[in-house]
Amino acid sequence: MQTDLTFFTNEPGSTLLDRFKKTLKDAQFFDVLVGYFRTSGFYNLHESFESIDKIRILVGLNVDRKSFEIIDTHRSQTSLDFESHKRTKELFSDSVTAEMDHSPDNYETELGVRKFIEFLQSGKMEIKAYPSGNIHAKVYISRFGEDELF
Repeated sequence: MQTDLTFFTNEPGSTLLDRFKKTLKDAQFFDVLVGYFRTSGFYNLHESFESIDKIRILVGLNVDRKSFEIIDTHRSQTSLDFESHKRTKELFSDSVTAEMDHSPDNYETELGVRKFIEFLQSGKMEIKAYPSGNIHAKVYISRFGEDELF
């Protein structure tokens, strides 16, 4: 593997999507922390994810006022609050449903959603929502197999 020090920018050929398509082909593991995740846009990357062994995504939800109040109430508890996690899953599920209702009705979107479901069902990909706060940061960590080390 060659060392690629190209910056991710908004310039053609160096956008986040362009750089992911080029760099992920050699990754064995891919960990992601993002503020937002759109299932309807998964079609843009599913081909790049095919050769990756494990993908883990942590999403910080941009919550509405009612959700924030529920999360805030449970934030001060010292024990694990499974109800809060359950509610976070419900909120995420509702947001995915609303997103799909407003997504383009085309083959690419459908294929992306099917791949998203396939990756989840196979265990290739894990996606979790962080219930205790509003995360907007972005972190992308690619790890490579031993034969890819330089």
